[in-house]
Amino acid sequence: MKERVVQFGDSKRLVGIITHPKQAPDASRPGILLLNAGIIHRVGAHRLNVKLARFFAEAGYATLRFDLSGIGDSRPSRTGAGYEMQAVHDIQAALDCLKSETSCERAISVGICS
Repeated sequence: MKERVVQFGDSKRLVGIITHPKQAPDASRPGILLLNAGIIHRVGAHRLNVKLARFFAEAGYATLRFDLSGIGDSRPSRTGAGYEMQAVHDIQAALDCLKSETSCERAISVGICS
């Protein structure tokens, strides 16, 4: 498995970690998008997202765990959008990043309290 820091979104203000499986990902498999749990940054409660990303990578799935705007290492948005609207924009940017980094055409989102 290989992990790499990525910056994406407008002005590259969002920060995440792509976890690639050992073998080249099967294009038919979806990517996995791991969302913040409330205000906890991308590692998740008790490092749950790290453990999930590595578990999925061992099973052959590419994953992206990332910080929503203003959480963890991601800078706040300057658009003035409310939390819900900004989260939608951030998740779309994360999906675009996952696709460009891994060639996944589909994704499954996983999150707690988000």
